[in-house]
Amino acid sequence: AADSQAPVSSGETPVLTVYDEFKILDKKTGEILVVPDQEFVYGAVVTEMLPSFETEALKAQAVAAYTHFCKLRAEERAEPSDDLKGADFAADVSGWEYYVSKSQMQDRWGDQFDAYYQKVQEAVDAVYGEVLEYDGELIVSAYHAISGGNTEAAEDIFGGALDYLVPVPS
Repeated sequence: AADSQAPVSSGETPVLTVYDEFKILDKKTGEILVVPDQEFVYGAVVTEMLPSFETEALKAQAVAAYTHFCKLRAEERAEPSDDLKGADFAADVSGWEYYVSKSQMQDRWGDQFDAYYQKVQEAVDAVYGEVLEYDGELIVSAYHAISGGNTEAAEDIFGGALDYLVPVPS
């Protein structure tokens, strides 16, 4: 098994560090939740998409979300913020922000839980561990549910240019 702090790449600046859990500061309770990566991705996908969406869309969301939160985690662990109290990021878990637990899914989906959870689990498992990189680094994996016809340039949104985030018709 890999050391939970061991870099995957051997260059001076690690591209992706192997961790096996996310630490989430629950904004409402102040508690830090420790969630295994794969379980986290199940709970992250459903905060952004309905489980009734197409399987390929769920897979794409899983990769985008995992990339996004791996990047946040790596940045936070490299330069910890006192505000996060050792967590990788903060979320309103009860409000379905960024992550929800399996029991929250059961409560919301009721009789449809088994079918929905199985679909999400199969989609995530099919792509689990895949991340998006550009020039060997995790990307800013920005995504949206609704488009006004074109995406924006990174510098217009994030204040700095990124070669892979340019305006395109959508």
